[in-house]
Amino acid sequence: MGTTEEPQEVKAVEHSADPVTTAVALQGVRELRRKALALGFGFIGLSILALLVAIYLQLAYQILWGGMLAMLFYPLHREILRAVRAGRPSPRPCPR
Repeated sequence: MGTTEEPQEVKAVEHSADPVTTAVALQGVRELRRKALALGFGFIGLSILALLVAIYLQLAYQILWGGMLAMLFYPLHREILRAVRAGRPSPRPCPR
């Protein structure tokens, strides 16, 4: 029978004795995490913005028509109110 090799144990990675090497490695991990978070939040932010634009573009035509009609009929509305108020006295203030 052949020799059996014992499985090698996985040892925890020990920290380097050199603090400079450890600091550089940790700085690289922090930088990677920072970039990953920035990319993730940027992607989510742009996705939400794209959804809002898609929703509001469907309403843009109606909002523009409403604005144009309001500008067109506001002077007429003002004249009608002036004519109606001229026919009756102003409301009395409430007694206190």
